[in-house]
Parts: sequence; C-alpha cells; structure tokens
Amino acid sequence: YGQSGQEVKLLQEKLKSLGLIKPTQKTTTYFGVLTKQGLIKFQKAHKIKPYNGVLNTKTRALLNSL
Repeated sequence: YGQSGQEVKLLQEKLKSLGLIKPTQKTTTYFGVLTKQGLIKFQKAHKIKPYNGVLNTKTRALLNSL
C-alpha cells in the first residue's frame, strides 16, 4: 500500500480485467485504496487469507496464472 511503479499499473489492469476494479477507473502507477480493495475482493473470491489487500506470494502466483 502506498507503493508506485509500472508493476502497480499492470496489477490494476489485471484486477480491472477480472472485474475487481471498475472499468471506468483510470489505471495509475500508485497502489492506493482502490487497488487494495480490488486485491481484497480477489483474495476473498479465492479464499486467500488473510484478506488484507497485500500482494503476497499466494495472491501473486494465482493472479499470474490467470
């Protein structure tokens, strides 16, 4: 949370393609509230605990496999 960079933008685009961030939401390079909320939705949908919106190893691996 609070990080920035091209990887964050790619993460946002992935979350958007999965319907976890609104399609009208602009992607940026900043990891803010909307990115965190999108990750929490993803974690809950795939039962990756804790549901904290942190891009941990399990969350990253599953996102990369999709």
